[in-house]
This record gives sequence, C-alpha cells and structure tokens, in this order.
Amino acid sequence: MALDTHIDEALRAEGWMRETISRIQKARKDAGLAVTDRISLQLHTESGELAEALKAHSEHIAEEVLATEIAWQTPNAPVDAMDIDGHPLTLQLLKVTGA
Repeated sequence: MALDTHIDEALRAEGWMRETISRIQKARKDAGLAVTDRISLQLHTESGELAEALKAHSEHIAEEVLATEIAWQTPNAPVDAMDIDGHPLTLQLLKVTGA
C-alpha cells in the first residue's frame, strides 16, 4: 500500500492558516501582550490564493489569536512582514482596550 503525499487545496489552505496563526501569536508575544489580551488585526497580501485561504479560515484565526476583528487591508501603522509559503503577508495588531 502506497502513501499518498499529494497536498490538495484544502490541506494547503489549512497549512497556511496554521502558519499564519503561529506568526500572529509570535507577533503578540513580541508586542508584549498578555495571553488574554484581545486584539484588532489587519492583514494584507497581494496573493489572491493566500487571501482566499485565510479569509475562508478567518473565524478560526480570530478565535485562536483572540482577535475581535480582522480587517483585510494594508496596515496603516508599523507592521510585521512575513512570508507564508512564498506569499508575502503583512500584519498589524493592536490591543483592544475595554474588551
């Protein structure tokens, strides 16, 4: 019996989602946020493929990183720039006060 190593679109999108969550969690830590702090998140990529995958998983991303909102726009303040499997992604996160 041979092992199927084919990665379909759904599996690729899930991998991108998990990598993005990991990178956002690192950005939270680097920003000195508490584990329970809620954030507002801005994400931007020129990659339609990555944007589509992350938007499809946006509820899960928000839940995992404690985001009260995700705006899909070019961040308007200092950002973290990263690469998700060859696709550039920029993000900005802000602590939500009173949440």
